[in-house]
Amino acid sequence: MGPAWSGPVSDFFSQMEAAGDRRTPPARLVHLADDENWSVRVVVAGNPNAPLAALDLLARDNHPTVRGTVALNPATPASLVALLQEDSDETVRWRAIAGHPSVAPAALIDLAEHEEVGFRQQVARNPNTPVLALTRLATDEDARVRTGVAG
Repeated sequence: MGPAWSGPVSDFFSQMEAAGDRRTPPARLVHLADDENWSVRVVVAGNPNAPLAALDLLARDNHPTVRGTVALNPATPASLVALLQEDSDETVRWRAIAGHPSVAPAALIDLAEHEEVGFRQQVARNPNTPVLALTRLATDEDARVRTGVAG
């Protein structure tokens, strides 16, 4: 008996699985970073083992969700984070400035007071946010920020 799915659907699922698998060879991840489907590209962008060539390509992707996912990937080097901090899309900027794990804790304390809720939300989700900032964010007026602290 053959597989339940075959053709384009099974190809898509195969690509999605490879894109997110930490064991996928770097050359395959670079190839998948150029896939026509942005869903595949976003999974590669979040793969902590994505090679620099893939992350570099994805940081310049036309889809903001892909660029924003690169901004949150702990493997993204500082040079690409800096590029994404200047992105035209504000959500990408929030993720690159406040969401990336390499952001200095002192900067996260300052960003916890930012007027834009998106910045506060990303600070609340950042694993390196100091307790001082989390305490402030736990009482934020915006429920999404409080939910980020709880998560």
